[in-house]
Amino acid sequence: MNSSEKILSTFSQMYFYKEFVQENLCFIPKGRTEHELADLLLNLGDLIIAVQLKERNESEQTKDQEVELKWFNKKCKDAKKQIKVTIELIKKETLLEFKNIRGKSVAVNPNAQIIPLVIFMNNEIKHYPHVLEKHSEKGINVNCISFLDFQTMCRVLVTPIEIVSYLKYRKSFYEENRKVDML
Repeated sequence: MNSSEKILSTFSQMYFYKEFVQENLCFIPKGRTEHELADLLLNLGDLIIAVQLKERNESEQTKDQEVELKWFNKKCKDAKKQIKVTIELIKKETLLEFKNIRGKSVAVNPNAQIIPLVIFMNNEIKHYPHVLEKHSEKGINVNCISFLDFQTMCRVLVTPIEIVSYLKYRKSFYEENRKVDML
């Protein structure tokens, strides 16, 4: 776990019950090689927020928005792929189990509704797409939020279910307005 993943985990533990937070999500399916799921799962049983974090090294950040958006687009594309693999593995593996922050083994429900979320750490990016669109029929639309906005969301929305509702609303609002724009 790198330093930015530790920051995300620590922050998530402050705003979610520690029982819901699962990190270090590596496992080995029978007869195959090791896989790693998303950086963090907020496992609410029938609902899972699968979080993938992308961080821009501060020493490499520039004031040039084009450069930063190029970084953003590349990293978010990678993050979408990782989340897609996470969702596929959760749906396929029936006996996935990870320890939560309290050290208790918790099963991952393969039938849970999974809300994909990319969080990025780059203070130079002020305007960004809130939903990363799918680029193929097999793709998925993914919520995207800066770490600063994620912190604000967690402070304003008190319970995990409010955050889930907000992320669902945010994604559907974007998708519906996108359809209207296309007409």
